[in-house]
Amino acid sequence: KIILEKDKTDVDKYNICLRYVFLGKENIDLQLVKEGLAVARFYEPDVKYKKEITFAEKTAIDEKVGCKWKNL
Repeated sequence: KIILEKDKTDVDKYNICLRYVFLGKENIDLQLVKEGLAVARFYEPDVKYKKEITFAEKTAIDEKVGCKWKNL
């Protein structure tokens, strides 16, 4: 089951829906950052998972994981 979870803002300035993506209970946004396949970006007031995702990004960078960080 795929769940799209809204934070505070519904759409951005380009009228794009802002959602966190879950597959069952797994946060797909977190997983992509953890695997070095996405970059973490947060804009107030939408910071619900900022702590977890920022930590995952730091770990991916430190461990040079994924296509974003392996060549640093």
